[in-house]
Amino acid sequence: PDMANALLYLFSLLFYLILRSLLSSIIQIICIMKRLTFILAIFLLISLTTTAQPKRWNVSFGGGGAIPTDDASDFIKAGYHLFSEGMYCFNSQFSAGLQLGYSNFPGKNVYGIELDKTTVSSFLLKGVYSFTEVGLRPFVGVYAGLYSTKLNASFDAGEFGTISTKATDDNFGYAIEGGASFGALRAAISYHVAVQDFKFVTITVGYSFRF
Repeated sequence: PDMANALLYLFSLLFYLILRSLLSSIIQIICIMKRLTFILAIFLLISLTTTAQPKRWNVSFGGGGAIPTDDASDFIKAGYHLFSEGMYCFNSQFSAGLQLGYSNFPGKNVYGIELDKTTVSSFLLKGVYSFTEVGLRPFVGVYAGLYSTKLNASFDAGEFGTISTKATDDNFGYAIEGGASFGALRAAISYHVAVQDFKFVTITVGYSFRF
């Protein structure tokens, strides 16, 4: 009976920790998406009041995988990436605007330090050039702007127990992108340089609305 009670307690504790981590991630994602929606609403308001030609504005939402590269892969694992963007089409092939992104990477255990997760929020100016005007449209894009990186970590300090720490770092970074769109659908691969020693690749799909 004692062994059964101990196992039941361990399983209950494990379930509680997993549930708490899941709820924390969901709440964080909701907060990020609320901010993204507010900023994109501004783009939509401008599009409804502008005197420009019809369907000049393009608003997109999407997500996919995020893969750390170089030194970053030593302390974090592959995670996920979400984005939303508002673009203004100057002509049928060139557009520019703002992209807001959120990446979440699970951590690794490095030299006894347990890295919980690393998140990256990005606020990027973006320019895109499409090689064709109709049908399947291959494109390339460049980004530049702010990457806000947050790291959560903990380690065993012996008699002092487990010590947790958080760190936030804001830096100017850039990215390059290649992909293709067909109608309202788009797929792309992007290479991000958040800081010199923090680089990652995102593979995403998205859906666009034109106004």
